[in-house]
Amino acid sequence: MRKFDYSFLNNALLPASLINLTSSIATLKTMAETFANCDSLEELPSVNCENLESMRSTFAGCDSITNIPEGFWDNCPNVTDVRGLFRNCTGITGRVPELWKIERITEYEGCFEGCINAENYDDIPDDWK
Repeated sequence: MRKFDYSFLNNALLPASLINLTSSIATLKTMAETFANCDSLEELPSVNCENLESMRSTFAGCDSITNIPEGFWDNCPNVTDVRGLFRNCTGITGRVPELWKIERITEYEGCFEGCINAENYDDIPDDWK
């Protein structure tokens, strides 16, 4: 199993050029906490995640993210684990994707925990926050 887990964990000065490198890593199965607590990460990297199964806490604590782009999940048909994915991303003010409507996602606890500023925060099921 190919992993990219913890690769940039707690990196406060993540350069944009490094984020672009992740777009070509299509064989990964898991990205647990890959960008967790990367304070300088302002936008989600474009990732070809066709084989990815777990994004557990991938962006947890990334306070500078304000928006999750529409279509972010279009290239992630096999992800089933999003536990804590955006946990404590308090900077998100746009709408979060309605991942709770995707049946294949079976592990989701705390996916949007602490995203209290999200435009549709009240619509998020309790067990997802």
